[in-house]
Amino acid sequence: MSDGGGNLLSFSPPTGVASQASHAKPENYRPEIDGLRAIAVLAVIVYHADLAWRGTTLLPGGFLGVDVFFVISGFLITSIVLRELSTADRFSFTRFYERRARRILPALFLVMLVSLPFAWWLMAPSALREYSGSGLSSLFFGSNFWFWLENSYTAEISQLKPFLHTWTLSVEEQFYVFFPIFLIVTWKLFKRWTAVFVVVLGLVSLQLAEYGSNRFSDAAFYLLPSRGWELLAGAILAFFPIGNRSGNRLVSSAVGFAPTLGFFMIIVSMVTFQDTMRHPSYVTAFPIVGTLLFIRYATEASRTARLLSTPLFVGVGLISYSLYLWHFPVFVFARLSEIPLTIPMKLALVALSVGLAVCTYFWVEEPFRRRSIVPTASFTWGVGVTFVLLVGVFGTIFTGRALPVKYAETQNIVDFQYAYQPVFREGTCFLAPQDMAPFVTPSPLSNVGPFDDCETKNASPDKRTIFLWGDSHAAHLFAGYDAEYADRYNIVQRTASACAPVLGRQVNARPGCREINDHVFQEIIESKPDRVVLAAYWWLGSSESMRATLDALKTNGIASIEIVGPVPRWETSMPVLLSQRVSAGKPVPVYLSDGLEPDLFKIDAEWKKFAMVEGYKHRSPLMILCRNEACLTRVEPGPAGIVQWDTAHFTRSGSEYVVARFEDD
Repeated sequence: MSDGGGNLLSFSPPTGVASQASHAKPENYRPEIDGLRAIAVLAVIVYHADLAWRGTTLLPGGFLGVDVFFVISGFLITSIVLRELSTADRFSFTRFYERRARRILPALFLVMLVSLPFAWWLMAPSALREYSGSGLSSLFFGSNFWFWLENSYTAEISQLKPFLHTWTLSVEEQFYVFFPIFLIVTWKLFKRWTAVFVVVLGLVSLQLAEYGSNRFSDAAFYLLPSRGWELLAGAILAFFPIGNRSGNRLVSSAVGFAPTLGFFMIIVSMVTFQDTMRHPSYVTAFPIVGTLLFIRYATEASRTARLLSTPLFVGVGLISYSLYLWHFPVFVFARLSEIPLTIPMKLALVALSVGLAVCTYFWVEEPFRRRSIVPTASFTWGVGVTFVLLVGVFGTIFTGRALPVKYAETQNIVDFQYAYQPVFREGTCFLAPQDMAPFVTPSPLSNVGPFDDCETKNASPDKRTIFLWGDSHAAHLFAGYDAEYADRYNIVQRTASACAPVLGRQVNARPGCREINDHVFQEIIESKPDRVVLAAYWWLGSSESMRATLDALKTNGIASIEIVGPVPRWETSMPVLLSQRVSAGKPVPVYLSDGLEPDLFKIDAEWKKFAMVEGYKHRSPLMILCRNEACLTRVEPGPAGIVQWDTAHFTRSGSEYVVARFEDD
């Protein structure tokens, strides 16, 4: 889910509407929808836990649980609004938002309060500040904007953000602010056409999602305009009767199969989709349609509906909101505690999340939903005080006025606030995602190239040329090449975010990458630099992926090609790793192995063998920085000597140290 990112970028809360099944079940209660909630939340948890069997990820598309929840939420909320409008021709916003507050806030506030001591103890100051900022934005239901606007390089990685999953709460609550108003206005003015207006709005949102997933993928992922179509898809269902009302036997047979087909579409999506796909987009419509088919046609006669109406599925569905709220911070704090996440440990964390969710459902969710137990005045007072308390605590931490005393000695190391942008030369010689999108389909009337504003420092026709091409893992080498070679070489930098120098490779999360690489390749074969240096975030098999590009360079007369292998990559940022050890009473290590990505040395060996066989030069940062599979953390005492400022990128000191030790053939 994001993602997530993404990561995530894909994180999905089962908030939606107040659960249908309280102690007094309404006449129109549909237990299979609670069962569908169970499928969605379990898929999300399996995805976030990264559960695998014999090396195969169980649910690579588990992030699609968020999309299932959005459809359910849109359907149930619209049903509530339409029912009030149909019976009384009026709608009570006060009653509607009180129900929402009773449903959402008590459990959310509890999770936030419980998370505070764990964050205080386990998180480094920079991460703690980020945590408090995301907490503040979650309280105001704007965390989707917070995570969208976060800098992807300086931010904590997704698996270490306790409140990352709250972005969907924000999307839903924003929908619940605007959509009831839209629905009521259209109902009053154009009653017959209300459903048509909803359909048109949904189609516009879907088109925006498809366009945005190509042009501005982060915004499309996090923001309501490109997510709204999923909620609106469910809303459209509320205008039509549920089940099969046809007397035609053939139609009845087809309709009877629809919920099974819909359920199959959801499961297939979760098993086969990947988080590298463009999402949300037209492709996302597959599980959305599956969800619509299930909700629209599931009846007591449907086998899948009967399966999801069994007590186990209904029970998990009832606690799904609390289960979602708890599971993500539970896994985050386990990772921060450096607990080895073996399969048994992951299953234990899932069990802990379930236990917390059950307690929260019975002791928090259920009592707070009932006015007979918690009157409106008491609820308002209690929620108001807790809200002010949380805003005060998060705000104090965010402004830096309340950092843990235990970090006093390591504050300089942990929070040295490395500014990578000027070192990378972002915006000119290193293109961030927003700089890349305009080159997806460049205007035929425009002569602007992606690197027209990138200047070669101290350029001279009397110098030879080194041409640095790749992604951010090439950009972080520029400082080293500039320090080591600028007196006798022109250093040309052509780098773009997450855009490895592979011709013809489209990166869904970085629209424009393929076109930018084509431009850079053309520049290389026209300028014929003396040395071409290629660097990227390499993966197992990347040497074969690069073969065609390397052959094309060689065919076009590029004689000297150097490939810089992978750099040390860590589970979390190096400053945080160092601070965790100091806070645990350990000295700052010179070499570190804990948290190092295990495949790095295999990738480097693959490149070394490939370069030797094919006749290219191989530069190995791992050979320079690492010994016995532990890698150097500092080249000198103090924060200025830290080798890497995040999970993988060199500081200026790290870059200069490594490049100075490359063999100059």
